[in-house]
Amino acid sequence: MSKGYQASTAGHNFTYNLTKQLVLAYHRLGKVRAFGVENIPQNGRVILAPNHVSHLDPPILSIYSPRRPHVVAKSELFSNALLNKWFRGLGAFPIVRGKADRKAIRHAMNLLEAEEVVLIFPEGTRSKNGELGEAEIGLGMIAHATKSPIVPMFVKGTEQAFSPQRPGFRRVHVEIHVGAPLLFQREYSLRGDRATLESIGAQTMAAIAALREKSNLKN
Repeated sequence: MSKGYQASTAGHNFTYNLTKQLVLAYHRLGKVRAFGVENIPQNGRVILAPNHVSHLDPPILSIYSPRRPHVVAKSELFSNALLNKWFRGLGAFPIVRGKADRKAIRHAMNLLEAEEVVLIFPEGTRSKNGELGEAEIGLGMIAHATKSPIVPMFVKGTEQAFSPQRPGFRRVHVEIHVGAPLLFQREYSLRGDRATLESIGAQTMAAIAALREKSNLKN
């Protein structure tokens, strides 16, 4: 852990609680069902790894997680002063996409080394068509360096609002599916070369895909 680093509850209580009420009010118009949240460890470091299709994903996943996560979000969302304050109040912090943002990566590692929860979208950005993409290398890099379990998550239904497919406000029915933690004991015993880091990402995306298939069987 970096010298002088101290862990804290993700975000500010006022911002978090206000957002929680807004999210719950919005989704009373629709419906949110969460399956498998008991798979999120009650303590210790953990990475939550969901798919990403909508701007709704970060607040919904944060609110419905039993442990308040720190969310890795694209830096563009912090360019507006008001949004910057709101996102940071939710416990989010920016990462510059398309390059190795060492500051953001180090911050995520510090949080995990302090036994906190970090939510990372493996694909790095919202899916343009709702399909799953490949994981970026950053997920494997952070997970391998901190030896953190990764909890795969699949969110379904948010693609119907505030998404590349369907921008704007509308009522949605959302499902959150949470899988068992991936421990990566073999990969964490190996040197963190690119092949190993890519394998962590690929296996995580495969677990998310399995949750997607499982969600389809429920309907």
